[in-house]
Amino acid sequence: MPKANRLVVLTRQLQTAENLLIAGCSIVVLADTLGISDRQARRILNILRELGLQIKSNYTPGLAEPALHRAKKSTRVFR
Repeated sequence: MPKANRLVVLTRQLQTAENLLIAGCSIVVLADTLGISDRQARRILNILRELGLQIKSNYTPGLAEPALHRAKKSTRVFR
């Protein structure tokens, strides 16, 4: 796949991930929606953080439920 196509795919994934995170989602839901692995979903989460999106998590140790990640709408990267 040419590099230009990979960039388009990554940009679309970032836009979709941002919309999901503003609504609030877990890593598993993010990975399933984007059709990628959990590890790649965490990388996308880190890329969005580096771009300035403020993401909070309700992770508490010892709970069996997956952590819910929620992004602050006012820090959107893609408008």
